[in-house]
Amino acid sequence: MDPFDKLDEQLISALREDPRASAVKLADRLLMPRSVVAQRLRRLLASQVVRVVATVHPAFMGLDFIGHLSVSTSGPVQDIAAMVAAWEECVLVSVTAGEFDFIAEVRVHDQVEMQHLLTRLRGNPQVIRVNTAIYTDIVKGNIEHRSFETMDIDDIDRQLLAHLEQNGRLSWKELSERVDRSPSVVRNRAPRILEAGIAQIFVVQQRGYSGGIVTAGVGLSLRGDTLDTLHRIAESTDVEFAAATVGRFDALVTVRGSTPRDIDRALDSIRELRGVAELHSWFHLRSVKEDYARRTYFTSGVNAESHPPLPSGKPAAADHPTR
Repeated sequence: MDPFDKLDEQLISALREDPRASAVKLADRLLMPRSVVAQRLRRLLASQVVRVVATVHPAFMGLDFIGHLSVSTSGPVQDIAAMVAAWEECVLVSVTAGEFDFIAEVRVHDQVEMQHLLTRLRGNPQVIRVNTAIYTDIVKGNIEHRSFETMDIDDIDRQLLAHLEQNGRLSWKELSERVDRSPSVVRNRAPRILEAGIAQIFVVQQRGYSGGIVTAGVGLSLRGDTLDTLHRIAESTDVEFAAATVGRFDALVTVRGSTPRDIDRALDSIRELRGVAELHSWFHLRSVKEDYARRTYFTSGVNAESHPPLPSGKPAAADHPTR
C-alpha cells in the first residue's frame, strides 16, 4: 500500500473518534467529497493496514490476571515470537529495540495459569531471560480501565460479539444475516452490549506499512503515590496506555509520536514529574500479533474470518497501545 497522505491520516483520526461512522458522516466531518472519502475508506479497510474491531472487556471473561512479558532470546527472534503469538492467552506480541528482543501481553484467569505459561516460555532453549510485570490497575487503555455493567448474555449475543471482533463496522443488517435473526433483534441487542461496556469498538492501525507513527514502551520506578503519578502521566495526549504493575517496574506506559523527537519530548515530560524515580524505554519495531478476540469463548458456531498474514519482514506495529 502506498504511504499515507494527510487525508488518510485525517480519516483514520476521525475513525478513532467514531469507528462505526458511515462514509457520508466521515465526509461531512472532514469537509471532503463523499465519493473521495468512501474510496479512501474502502482502500484502507481492504488493505488490513487499518482494521475496525470490537474488544471485549477481559474481566467480563474472567481474565483478571494480565501480564507483560519482556523476553531476551538467542538467534533470530521471529520464530520464538511467532510461537508465543500462537497462544490463545496471548493478545499482543511486539518485536522491540532495547534491552529485550520482544514483549508480549498475556491474559489468564489466575496466577497458576500465568506460571504455566511462563514455564512453557522458559522451557524454550532459545529463551535466555523473561521479566514479568503483572497489571494491578489499568489507568488508561482501550477498555480495560473502564467499568462494565454485569449482564447475562446468550448464544446470540456471543455470536454478535464474535462477528464484531472480526469486523466492527458490520451494519446491523449484515449482522442479522450472520446470526440468522431479524435486523430489529440485532439493533436491540448489539448496542445494549456496547452501552453496557462489555465490549468497545476501536481502530487498529498496523504501522510500518504506511504512515509515520513511532511507539515506545516505558517502564517506570516511582516514588510515593503510584496511582497519583500515573494519573498525571495518563493526562498527556502522547500517552496511549498506562498501568500500575508489580514486578520489575512500578508502572508501564506507552507513548506515541510522529518522529523519535516526539518520543524524546514525551519521555522528558514524564521524567520531569516529581514522582518518577527512574525510567527505562524501548522502541516497538513491528507487531507480530495484535488480536484481542477470545476465539473459544465467542466463536462457537461462527466461521471466523481470518486476517491475512503480515508480509514477511515488514514491520507493522499496531495502533492499539503496544506496551
